Amino acid sequence: NAFRSDPRFAGIDGHGFSSVIIDTGIDLNHPFFGPDADSNGIADRIVYQHDFANNDNDASDVDGHGSNVASIVASQDLTYRGMAPATNIVALKTFTDSGSGTFGYVEQALQWVVANAATYNIVGASLAVQHRDQTSTAIAGVLNVRTGQPVSSDSVFQIGSITKVWTATLVMQLVDEGLVELDAPVRRYLPEFVLGDGEAAAA
Repeated sequence: NAFRSDPRFAGIDGHGFSSVIIDTGIDLNHPFFGPDADSNGIADRIVYQHDFANNDNDASDVDGHGSNVASIVASQDLTYRGMAPATNIVALKTFTDSGSGTFGYVEQALQWVVANAATYNIVGASLAVQHRDQTSTAIAGVLNVRTGQPVSSDSVFQIGSITKVWTATLVMQLVDEGLVELDAPVRRYLPEFVLGDGEAAAA
């Protein structure tokens, strides 16, 4: 509500652009994402969908997490309005229906975003992949449509809870290699780890 009532952001609703949701998929025919005027079972504002886990074009969400994230971004419901209620939606699913995922699925989704940014008018995207001592980056678009400030490899984007997938995957790789004990306190490996609850941080 504070965002909507701020005159600096008047008229900013995402129209003319696409927002990409990389998550567990999306509820394809939910009214939050627009009507289904052509009765094809897909809300009209969902302009593209793909499931990288199953390699098909059905990003149906059986978990609900991706749909929730998508509604925070793009819901047009008058009561539960998203930050960009007029944006087109690109749903890229990076989890299987059983809830498992890999960094590889996320990487494919990010590569798709960079390759298709112009086609779907995705404002900005940044991708970085590190393998051993080599880091490869790819960028596209702008950070701000008003100023035209271009995206750089140092630009910061809010990526939400998709980081859980990366963290869990990397930690399990370290466990596999015998470098991390799964049940050990986090502070054994990150002594600087701090939480508001000191006991929880030390557990």
